[in-house]
Amino acid sequence: MEMIYSGDYTVPQIHGWTYYNKPPFFNWILVIFMKVFSSFDEWVVRLPGLLAHIITSLLIYFFTRSQINREVALTSALIYFTSSEILFYGAVISGQIDLFFTLLVFLQLAFLFKGLHQSKGLFLLLSYVFLSLGILTKGVPSIAFQVLSLLGWAVIHRNLRRWMILYHLLGVAIASTIVSVYFMIYHLQGGQSTIYLINLFHEAAQKSALETQSSQLIKNFIEFPTVFLKLALPWIILTLLMIEKKYRQQIWQVSWVRFCIIVIAANLLLYWLAGYITTRYLFPFVPFLAVILGSLFENASNANDKRLRYFDYTIQLLIIFAPLGLLWFVFSKNGFLMQNQVLKIALAVLVSAGCYYALKTRPAQRFLIAVFFILCLKQYSQWTYYPMRYADERENSLIAQIPLLFSHTSGQSIHLLGHPEEHQIDISLGKWSFVETTFEDAMPLSYQLPYYIERYQGSIMDFHTRLQRDRYYLVRKHELDHFSEPNQFEILYEFVDDWKNIPLALIKT
Repeated sequence: MEMIYSGDYTVPQIHGWTYYNKPPFFNWILVIFMKVFSSFDEWVVRLPGLLAHIITSLLIYFFTRSQINREVALTSALIYFTSSEILFYGAVISGQIDLFFTLLVFLQLAFLFKGLHQSKGLFLLLSYVFLSLGILTKGVPSIAFQVLSLLGWAVIHRNLRRWMILYHLLGVAIASTIVSVYFMIYHLQGGQSTIYLINLFHEAAQKSALETQSSQLIKNFIEFPTVFLKLALPWIILTLLMIEKKYRQQIWQVSWVRFCIIVIAANLLLYWLAGYITTRYLFPFVPFLAVILGSLFENASNANDKRLRYFDYTIQLLIIFAPLGLLWFVFSKNGFLMQNQVLKIALAVLVSAGCYYALKTRPAQRFLIAVFFILCLKQYSQWTYYPMRYADERENSLIAQIPLLFSHTSGQSIHLLGHPEEHQIDISLGKWSFVETTFEDAMPLSYQLPYYIERYQGSIMDFHTRLQRDRYYLVRKHELDHFSEPNQFEILYEFVDDWKNIPLALIKT
């Protein structure tokens, strides 16, 4: 939004101050959608992420079909599309960067596989092109995926030929050129490219084991398996099939599935030992996990393996408890939020009865039955959880503050007032720091607050460090005393920024 308001598409800014935490490629994608639809509405912000999710599913299908067969391809694509962490969580926060980054990582590594497996230099070069786009989207993580996956492949196959090395060097040159061109333009436009690059490495290092206390590392190490395994619920239950040696051998013999295993094995430890992890950082693993699970499922189905009954039991439990969950919601304090309650519960009972009967009588169709029911669960969440969440946001969240704020300003623009945040950043390895610098940016604020304020007023809520006359400012209450003299102001409204639980005040100078 601030790119569009300012007309500066090179130097990312928040509150009119330079933003150094992420490169701007995803911003440019959002700008295109905002301009095409002439809107800053939430659905426009979410659309690129949702489309990236759909495109990734299609790419999994077409790529896996070309490497294995149509059945494994369809199964893998649907497993990715309906993995609960993405379907119920990632798709809701799709205005964030992670689903789009997942698409770029999949393309980057899929082309890397094709280049290595088919000995075709063009595919290797395409891999490095998508690597550069990943760097311009999220920085260092794309480099880690490329390097560690390539090392994992080299260790397993031990046949990195001389011509491949030359193409990799050419690919590195192409990726470096693409990234360098942006940072050169950034520098020529007045941006601090050195600070930008150092901070991108610093951001990645902060989340690594090198920059984290041992107690937090131990906590994350213990919690990580649960976080990772729930990525692909309920399909993750299929990993039990790997107990059988023949299935491990079968999937390992398939080059594309073997590469997916290498990608996960080579990169997972970096996240497992990370000092900070959130589920959406792990989204790039899900397409490769889906291919592994899809291959396992098809092999077990072709062998009519009795172990699939455990998968059936999991789906049956979901089928049985889904209507009960809806009924519980109806009798809860939030039950009034569900419209047409009797009709919806009756429909849920019929769907569960039909799916249960189909699962019992047509076990060969268990996968499609499960996919259908998971999509039904997604719809049930639209009847229950999301209305409850949105009702709470309308009453208690920052969204509810927007009309109140502008009622006090009579629709006039709001600015931000406070002391800038100073950051000390470096490129370091453990205790050894090689390059150090500092920068200042606007004080942190919940991003949804400036999003709704700027959308409402049609201009940037720019950050000021000194009072100016005849302005409306948002300021932290505990900083009010610093701005009391010689300028005077009137406190019009007070509320709490729920991100860091910081009281804010709207003042008029």
